[in-house]
Amino acid sequence: MAFNVFNYINIAIVAIIIIPHIIASARGNNPLDGITHKIAAYLFQMGQSISMALMILPLMVKDGQFVLSSTRNMWIWLFMCLILLIIYIYFWISFFTKGNSFYTFTAIIVVPAVIFLDTGMRFMHILLIIFALIDLIASLILVKDYKDKH
Repeated sequence: MAFNVFNYINIAIVAIIIIPHIIASARGNNPLDGITHKIAAYLFQMGQSISMALMILPLMVKDGQFVLSSTRNMWIWLFMCLILLIIYIYFWISFFTKGNSFYTFTAIIVVPAVIFLDTGMRFMHILLIIFALIDLIASLILVKDYKDKH
């Protein structure tokens, strides 16, 4: 397992994803509070946590390190991550200032799954793809659960 620049970029992405959750927990207002679908909530937590770890650790990837097929693919991946992280941060700011809404809830839990899935597909990281799909499916179930309750 070799570390390269992509590991450090992925560490930054994971930090940006996890820091708002830490702040929300410290404030005592988690966007997932009140979720009734416990199995989906468990799968969401599992999928997201393992996906975060796999974003950093190149387990079961070719040559044991993160590589992209081309420079063009790298720039597309970086642009996608940047846009998705800006959207993610915007909705966390909205959550902290205005509270939870359907769109805020949806963005906060779905955007990281999309980042994980995109990263897994671009880096051909099969484990990341699997756990990102678990995260995404569970996220969509939680969004439906949230919508049904509100």
